[in-house]
Parts: sequence; C-alpha cells; structure tokens
Amino acid sequence: MWWHWKANRRNRNMTTISVKNLAALALEKLCPRCYWRKLTLSFKLPYQILPSVFNVIDGYVKRVTNDTLGSTHALPAWLAPLGVQVTRRMGPDGTLDTTWGNWRKFKMMVGDWEVRGECDELLQLPNSQLWIMDYKTSKRGDKASDWDPLYHAQLNMYAEIAEALGMGQVAKLSLVYYEPVVEPALVKIAEMVKPDGFAMGFKPLVLDVPRVPGTAQRLVEAAKRILAIGPGNPPMPDCKDCDYVQKLAQLV
Repeated sequence: MWWHWKANRRNRNMTTISVKNLAALALEKLCPRCYWRKLTLSFKLPYQILPSVFNVIDGYVKRVTNDTLGSTHALPAWLAPLGVQVTRRMGPDGTLDTTWGNWRKFKMMVGDWEVRGECDELLQLPNSQLWIMDYKTSKRGDKASDWDPLYHAQLNMYAEIAEALGMGQVAKLSLVYYEPVVEPALVKIAEMVKPDGFAMGFKPLVLDVPRVPGTAQRLVEAAKRILAIGPGNPPMPDCKDCDYVQKLAQLV
C-alpha cells in the first residue's frame, strides 16, 4: 500500500492537504475567494498569530485524557457513563500504541490529492471495530454550533483514512467538548484555590457524529472547482477578510 504513495510523492503535481483545511469547505458560511487564496498560499497567511494560551489549554485537556487512557487502558471516569467498553488504544500504524505513533502515515489518496490528518483518539472496541474521538476545548452548550459541519467532516475523513489503511471498520464517531466550568453556582472556590494558584475545571459533553460516506471525495472535488475558477471566485457577501485584502492591496 505504501509504495503507491511514495510513487505519488515524486509527482510534483500532487496536492497535499490536511483534513482540517479540507473540512473547512463543509462550512455554510465560507468565502470561495478567501478559500482560493488560502489554497494558493498553502494556507500560510500573514497576520494569523493566535495567543498561545489557547493551544496550551487545548493540549492540557487532551494530555489529561490521553495519559489517563494510556495508563489504565480504559475510558476515563468522566467518560465511563457512555457505557462503551474499549479493548485497546490504536496507533496510526494499526497496532497497540503506547507512544501515540507516527501520524505522518495517517493519510490516503483521493484521486491525485493526498489527504492527511491526526485524530485525537482512535480506540478499538471488543468487536474489533473502531471508535474515533475528537476533543474540543470550547463552550458549546445546548445550541448547535456553526462549526459542527467542519467538525463532522473532520471526523468522517478520519474514518475514511482509517478504513483506507485497513485498520478496521469505524463504528462510532464522537465529538468530546471539554467545557470550562466557570458558572458561580457550579464552581467550588475552596476546592479550586491552592497556595500557589488556582485551578479551572472542565466538564465533558459527548456528541455522536453520523457517518457521511464520500466526504473526502466531495470536498476534494469542491476544492478543485475553486482552484479551477481561480481569482474569479465570487466573494461571500459582506466578507470582512475580502475587504481587508482590498485595503491592504491599496497600501502597496
């Protein structure tokens, strides 16, 4: 299987794209012209610096979950009510994983495009089927999120990659929101305050995601259409980013 990708890797016309960047095409409010710019620039845009604290918090909740699951080989206590038994944790090479593996191999070809990604959690169920999770550190609440189409597309493409690699059939996809607990009625200040600082709690919210066959193929075709149209892609009405680009161009 790997020889096919090595041969394609030597093809300079091959396009490589991440699951996250490709999944953005599933969003209802997407500016085709802005997406064309991102594709053309390999998603390396100026002025895109985000405060590192968000990455630190996101990495923290993932590390706590990963370390707990890795040491006990069972779902953490706060996910136990799901009632799902886990046989083992999987790595991207399809074997029992202890170091979380080399995700450079977690990819597949969709035509002449290479789609690659890295899911947050890949678990094997007792029937040898797979369960893929993606963690989000965010306050979702009871209302549907505008980002749901993107997250759903991500999980579906992770499932397609896992199955394309022969890792097994994916039976379950889940989004795990780790919501910061900040409501005064829920926060026990006395338990949170320590001599050297204070802690913040996170409450998990687990949402099942339906399978949508052919997600990667559909989005790759959409990306190719945008590339083919090029600068002629229409901007989304009232797109602020397009306005900013025009103002920047006037300064040159």
